[in-house]
Amino acid sequence: MKSNIILLLSVLCGSLSVMGHNADSVSVRCPLGVSDATVNAGLRGTYVMPTNHLLRGDNPGGCRVSAGVAPFVEFSVRNAPDTRYGRWYPSAYQGIGAGLQFTLPDKVVGSSALLYAFQGATLARVSSRLTLDYEWNFGAAMGWKSYDHDASDYNREEDAVGSSATAYINLGVYLRYRLSDRLGIFGGAEITHFSNGNTSDPNPGINMLGARLGISYALGAPSPLRRADWSDFEPGMVYDIAAYGAWRRWTYNPNTDPSYDGGVMLVPGKFAVAGLCINPMYRVTSVS
Repeated sequence: MKSNIILLLSVLCGSLSVMGHNADSVSVRCPLGVSDATVNAGLRGTYVMPTNHLLRGDNPGGCRVSAGVAPFVEFSVRNAPDTRYGRWYPSAYQGIGAGLQFTLPDKVVGSSALLYAFQGATLARVSSRLTLDYEWNFGAAMGWKSYDHDASDYNREEDAVGSSATAYINLGVYLRYRLSDRLGIFGGAEITHFSNGNTSDPNPGINMLGARLGISYALGAPSPLRRADWSDFEPGMVYDIAAYGAWRRWTYNPNTDPSYDGGVMLVPGKFAVAGLCINPMYRVTSVS
């Protein structure tokens, strides 16, 4: 995944080159084994799930946070047809996106700017023009309304998100219809989660159910539709290695009496968390 992000950044830095002999045969050929550069734009409408008391209306304004809307724009590429992953996964695409997440009413948790990476692929081909796709997004949401933790009147029970920046996680299933070789539309259902991952306190999180509608435009003549080609597949060992690190905050109950109802206290400072995950796997056979 990291290599794909590096590829995308190099593409966005202006390393696209246009190859072709006439207007009908122009295609966008990207470096480092990627192709089919595409721009997406659209709008997400969301229902905010009442998963904590702040969203249900127990906040200084007494407002129920019930809905949201998020315009977005994205840039994606596919692995080129003459590459190994392009032959194995011809429908897979990946890219980066940006958007704005507005909540209604705005005064409880505010709004945020979204910056994320995404990946998707075709689950089923309904017709020559219509496909059923999945897509997941992972990135950051920045700009939430969060109170000053060091203020004398700070009350963690009234803080909706605990930090101005949170993680943004989204998963959706969409129908994608190709209007022409370059122009397409898509729409479907999705679920979204915002959380600071306990890097700050509190961390009630925000969950949304929504729908997404958008339009896509290929910057050049796209690669022809094709089936997966696993003719060069070879069984063998592969390894998935992930390293991660973060910081977190924690609370504790200052009284051991079970009947105590005075609330929790925040442990001073932040604590580092790190880990390493190694998954050895054996590739048995290909998939059709």
